[in-house]
Amino acid sequence: MAGDADGRQRYQGADDELRQVLDEWVAKPKFVSYGEGDKAKVEQSKILPFKAHICKLQKLQYNLSFTQQQVERVLLDISVAKEFFSDNWSDDDRQGWAQAYARKARTMLRHVAQGLLHKVKWAMEIVEEPGYTLMKRLTCLRCTASCDQRSDCSQRALAFKCMRNI
Repeated sequence: MAGDADGRQRYQGADDELRQVLDEWVAKPKFVSYGEGDKAKVEQSKILPFKAHICKLQKLQYNLSFTQQQVERVLLDISVAKEFFSDNWSDDDRQGWAQAYARKARTMLRHVAQGLLHKVKWAMEIVEEPGYTLMKRLTCLRCTASCDQRSDCSQRALAFKCMRNI
């Protein structure tokens, strides 16, 4: 299981798949106005307009967890394709932009994921299938939902609460 120090599974898919989803969201250089990092506060009013994008990202990675490095790479690719920056931007400036906006986007996604984990009403309204949340792809010991990651789901089923509405 690929993850950071916190143990969450991270998206393992290709950059191209992530780029297809982010490309719609990243329409301009300042595509998201949100806090960065652990100290950022949840800002529902800034999250809800991105519901469609968040749903698409959740289809790629059920827990909305993407690595900083991968999001930065994809944002840099998008910025080049959309010609966001003039020639007077240095590589360091472009990298700084990618780092900052990857942190903002990932912080927003983490807040949504935490809202889903704790069944917060505004977060539950974001997902397309209200009967399922983060654990949709895992087998739960209580409800025996199907699992498409059989190799280690029984261990995860013990670690997480059932997130189905039963």
